[in-house]
Amino acid sequence: MESFFFNISEYNFQTQMLHEDTQEYIRRTDISNGLVFVEASLLRGQTIIRIDGLDRMVMAVVAFSGQLIVGNTHEDTSLRVDEGKIAILHAARQSMELQAVPAQHAKAIAPKLSRIFILFVSDFFLKRYRSDRAHDPIDYLYYRMRNGHGVHHVFSHPIDALSRHLVEKLLKLQSRTMAGLRAE
Repeated sequence: MESFFFNISEYNFQTQMLHEDTQEYIRRTDISNGLVFVEASLLRGQTIIRIDGLDRMVMAVVAFSGQLIVGNTHEDTSLRVDEGKIAILHAARQSMELQAVPAQHAKAIAPKLSRIFILFVSDFFLKRYRSDRAHDPIDYLYYRMRNGHGVHHVFSHPIDALSRHLVEKLLKLQSRTMAGLRAE
């Protein structure tokens, strides 16, 4: 099995189109070893990415439109992040499949485009920022991830204006260059 996170060799960041069509795309951006985000814009239900169970990670999922289904391939269970929600999930050495499901509105003739953003943070990346305080959010996530098994839901709430702005700003930077990310 290959690690999901070690894809950068000589560049500061790397962008890869995993799927591209006239109106649809799935883009993976490796910001550094241990920090990856995937942006998907899809018209039909489709697997965004499959991850083999080698890594421990935290996922910050933003479902602008449509839903994201996180399927645990070994235990045949799944978690769902609904449209208009932000969710924090963690996975510990678990194979999973992330699938976008387009929004279906009652008056819509055709399915609406699903827009999903997922930030993957590895355990070794989080470890750098631990404070060894029991109530620190990073320590809490790190402990749950290190001592858990499978895919688990930690927290979710509706998308707020600040979260939307930060994700959109990151995506806009990503399209030009990641060189200014630290300054932003």
